[in-house]
Amino acid sequence: MLLGSPNYQQSQPQPELKLPPPRNPDIRPMLKQSADTPGASIMVVGYAAHGREQAGKSLEVVHAAMRKNTLKAGSTVILHVSGQADTAQHLKALAGLQLELQKSDINVVIAEAPKSYADAVRQGGLSGLGARWKRPEIDSLEQASLHQGMALGRAVFSDEEEIGALTTSRQGLEKLHSLDAGDLMNSLKDIVGAQAMKEKVRVLTDSNHALQHAASRVGVPKNHRLDQQQNDVMFKMKSKGPAGGPAASFRKYEAAVLEKMEAALGTIKAKSITSRADVRDKAVDYFLRNARNAAGPKIEGKTQGILCHDSVWDRDKGVKVKNIVYVSVQSNQDLIAAHIKKQMSKGEDTPPYYKETMFVFCGPEAVPGVDAVSLAQAADADGIADAGDVSNDSAAYLSEKGGSRAQLIKLEADGGNVPTITPEKFEEQLEEYIKFQFEKSVEKYESGNTTKDLHFRMGRTDTIVAAHDSLFPNSSKGSEKTGSVMYDQREKDYLAWKANRKFLEMMSRILKQFKEAEMQDGEIQDQPIEIKMSGKKEGTSLILKEWAKLTSSQEDTLKFLVGETEYGKNNGEKDKIQFLRMAHEFLHIAAKNDGVPADLKDDKAALKERNYKDFKTKKFIALRELEETIFEAYENDWKHQEAQNPAIGA
Repeated sequence: MLLGSPNYQQSQPQPELKLPPPRNPDIRPMLKQSADTPGASIMVVGYAAHGREQAGKSLEVVHAAMRKNTLKAGSTVILHVSGQADTAQHLKALAGLQLELQKSDINVVIAEAPKSYADAVRQGGLSGLGARWKRPEIDSLEQASLHQGMALGRAVFSDEEEIGALTTSRQGLEKLHSLDAGDLMNSLKDIVGAQAMKEKVRVLTDSNHALQHAASRVGVPKNHRLDQQQNDVMFKMKSKGPAGGPAASFRKYEAAVLEKMEAALGTIKAKSITSRADVRDKAVDYFLRNARNAAGPKIEGKTQGILCHDSVWDRDKGVKVKNIVYVSVQSNQDLIAAHIKKQMSKGEDTPPYYKETMFVFCGPEAVPGVDAVSLAQAADADGIADAGDVSNDSAAYLSEKGGSRAQLIKLEADGGNVPTITPEKFEEQLEEYIKFQFEKSVEKYESGNTTKDLHFRMGRTDTIVAAHDSLFPNSSKGSEKTGSVMYDQREKDYLAWKANRKFLEMMSRILKQFKEAEMQDGEIQDQPIEIKMSGKKEGTSLILKEWAKLTSSQEDTLKFLVGETEYGKNNGEKDKIQFLRMAHEFLHIAAKNDGVPADLKDDKAALKERNYKDFKTKKFIALRELEETIFEAYENDWKHQEAQNPAIGA
């Protein structure tokens, strides 16, 4: 048919008119509020999930900013992401970060970053350029996806709600609209103004030069911008000795090992925990919830996942895992797996060193989205690995520098000068190793063994910490210990110091009455708990549900602690109460009293015996963590007072 034919237009399918999404009326006022709120920030994060070396580090820097409280409630994080739909692991990581930000009362704006020409060619060649090189669809942040921060009282989720929220987040991440880096930064400047761009905006990228250049053009100063590629280079350069060789305190692989350990501890929410036994219990719980069952079919020709006795999988039977052993081998993996399965199939006759040991068979699909070896090593697991396995360097470093007491058995490859042994002899040696390490596990996890050496190393050499401190330079001053923000600000902000001291006093008294009632087998949920604060003539009597409601608001808590008059003089300091979220979550959980009745009964018995490490239910685990935090805060306060002028704050 000729182009001039009158029927030509009718024969062609009409293109569908695709309108850009409308502007969200909440985004502009939300960003302006972040710009105007004292202490809040606007953090623009460029994140590429398609294979670059720095992928994932940017998200860890954001986690570090939340953990150090440099990214405060009322802030906004703008995620400019690309390649997130290419891999489930990165999609899960993004969804998890988004939800954690929201639960910390931090707003999240998300848009897709257009892939560069080089990205498109690298992934699909010139033939795939048209399909893979997605062009911008929106031209302003006001058309991006918005997830507003949650007020403190709405941030406590049940397991089912958490799964539902994460699923919704992942689905939303798969449907993002593309926004050019220049349009992103221009529209941000249009909303918050030039002064806020200079003072309030931080830009972090994993190698996104377009976003860095756009930020520079709109006035974000150099010291408020960081590219992970450049940061890695600079960090390693600064870690060199005067003659150019590696400094004694820094080895090339150290940063990589510690980054893996921090990521693993963050995954199981154990970064602030120092007890080796508690880290083990957190890891066991995470493995049981998320790992593949290695008793099932092989995955990609390998045994991957965890092997546990049936009594461990069945929580009602209450069998506690006392040791973890990871297996990272190639040639002997089937033999090891078959031996362990055979021992565990003996039912009640299974030896305790199999029944109470968790075996982690490592591989890319063992624990979706997580490096199984790193998570096992962070939990001080003993190892069985090939002699040349890459994980052996990590194990050696953790043993030498990280305070680990775990043991590693290395399997030499057959051939050469390596003597060959029969499968029967191999199983005999394997049996001895598993039994011996199980018997030594008490010494490994108890006996005063802590993760303090590991935490010291992470804080000193971690490139993630270096990146965070470059963006928030004032955060590295002083101690990172619990409560340091509260005490370092004491002279400048007496109200904050006074309110926090009273808050610690209030929570200590609530916990005391709570524990007394639980140990007497009383039903504490509907019993009034009366608190008489020092300096007040009358006490306040509320049930747990009402205490939880009170602590859901910074404003209400401050008014209760210091009084209406003093609060009115200092109502600009509403974000100064430390531990408030942790306390609220404990009170909320305690008021609901959810849990398996048998587990609650066991936890009450453990409370009476002061065996806090044996707690199983959310309520009692939250009690333990809150009590440890309060104890450390009191300890830090006493140390601080000894070092200060006694007249301060009198």
